[in-house]
Amino acid sequence: MSTTRDGDDPDTEPDRDLWLAYDERTLAHRHPDGAFDLGPDDALAVPEPHPERPARVENVHERLVAAFDPPVERPAPADRATLERVHEPGYLDDLDARAADEPWLTPTTRLTRTALECAAIAAGGAVAAARRALDAGDLG
Repeated sequence: MSTTRDGDDPDTEPDRDLWLAYDERTLAHRHPDGAFDLGPDDALAVPEPHPERPARVENVHERLVAAFDPPVERPAPADRATLERVHEPGYLDDLDARAADEPWLTPTTRLTRTALECAAIAAGGAVAAARRALDAGDLG
């Protein structure tokens, strides 16, 4: 499926191919109810639901599918070697060791095994997108 820039005729000027990297396993990344419901003296002036929640991912996914009907591909999670291309090994080791205890890193951010797995899936999707762009040779 091709998409166009705003105002272009979709039948005559296709801009680029569109695809969607999606993995339902990312829906497992949840924060406890109320985890982002902080008062005016904390991190937020007005309480709101945590932005990292399954409903947000589902909404974005469904809107993209409804609007563009793109092919959907399940990305492979980024492996350790790929993650080490952008992160120091010690940093990854620290995250891995700390995730077992599920600590709160900030008042709104909890580190869990599931969070690390979802981050690896997201990174794998970013790598797949970059590879597609490079393979297409359409970088600007």
